[in-house]
Amino acid sequence: MSKLILWGLSALDFYQHGDFASLPTLWLDIAHQEDIAPNAAAVQYLEDRLPWLSKPFHVIVPSRQQKRNLKDARCHVAEESLWQNCYLRIEQGLFAPSPEIAFLQSNWSRDLAEVIFKGSALCGTYGLTPPFDTVFNRPALTSSERIREALLAHRDIRGCAMTRRAAPWILNNAASPREAALALLMTLPNHLGGYHFARPTLNYSIELTSLARPLSRKEYYVADVCWPAQRLVLEYDSDERHLTSEQLQEDAVKRMALQAMNYRIITVGRLQLNSVSETRKIALSVARILGKPIRFRIGDFDAKHKHLRAAMGLPCWQ
Repeated sequence: MSKLILWGLSALDFYQHGDFASLPTLWLDIAHQEDIAPNAAAVQYLEDRLPWLSKPFHVIVPSRQQKRNLKDARCHVAEESLWQNCYLRIEQGLFAPSPEIAFLQSNWSRDLAEVIFKGSALCGTYGLTPPFDTVFNRPALTSSERIREALLAHRDIRGCAMTRRAAPWILNNAASPREAALALLMTLPNHLGGYHFARPTLNYSIELTSLARPLSRKEYYVADVCWPAQRLVLEYDSDERHLTSEQLQEDAVKRMALQAMNYRIITVGRLQLNSVSETRKIALSVARILGKPIRFRIGDFDAKHKHLRAAMGLPCWQ
């Protein structure tokens, strides 16, 4: 059976939903391998092994001569920088490029706001279990720094231009899609629909001082979205994560401990994040604490803001 190497969109689909932690990495010289030409049997094998992977499947071939016209697969010719490279072995005969390369490949025809959000998801500490997309914790697949390194090493990949525009705005360490969306709404520039505040640190570890330790059994807390210098924290309070009275009590203790250290905490609920007007109220509170008045540099900010929300899967409730 021929080997299949996932390309761009399909590789990202695997990384978003698959278990990659223990997969081996192999060096492949795909330019000189005859068996990297997809056929119907290989495509069926891919579907059997990864039934949740979205169709059509996107796969890499070394040259135009090895492209095939198949029902559920699209072939993409590998750029020269990928001919000799490391690939992750998913299953026997199934491979994927690194998360950074898959991200570059997938960006040649995407919207900039979507690319930034997808990049932040790739650099986040969560995955999504198919088919219901329940969030689970895991190590980050990559980082914004490694994406920039891939841009330098693989300049011939078609998606580099769009990725280069997105790279300065990609955030590391988001713990959920909506946490990433909240941070990007606050930090992206006005022309992309954001409020353009200074870049925060996501899931920032705050060690408790002697003033706060009597209030809590913990030595530190992790703040969802934090501006450490200004001692401002945004906490996203999702319905999915806070279900028990014990968790609610723990959240209250966390707030008291951080407030004892002069942190100001803004809690953002699911319904608030779903609402355009409520999000603006949050932004006004952030602006006041950061000492940065909101001044829109463009006339169509509302349209750009709604476009950004749509790209991140957020409603535009009023």
